[in-house]
Amino acid sequence: MTPNWNADKLVAIRSKNGDKYKRNFLHQAVCELRFPTLMELGEPRPPATLVKTLRKEYPYLELGNEVSLGIGGNSSNNTHTHIFRSVKNTWSV
Repeated sequence: MTPNWNADKLVAIRSKNGDKYKRNFLHQAVCELRFPTLMELGEPRPPATLVKTLRKEYPYLELGNEVSLGIGGNSSNNTHTHIFRSVKNTWSV
């Protein structure tokens, strides 16, 4: 039960759920940011200006190629990935 405060006597009807939700079940909140697609990033090599800008903080560049195959009427999809990794390999872009 909640402790009696001076204002408790002003409330005529008290909900029975007041003590039910004291525990917070939320441990982590995630935010997803969406940006417009840059067509230059779809090329096999990333743009030179992007590489030059990120090179100081993220010196390691991994180039990849992702292929997804569809069944039936869906065709295959081929996308290039560019992963920039930090020196200690703790952060990646």
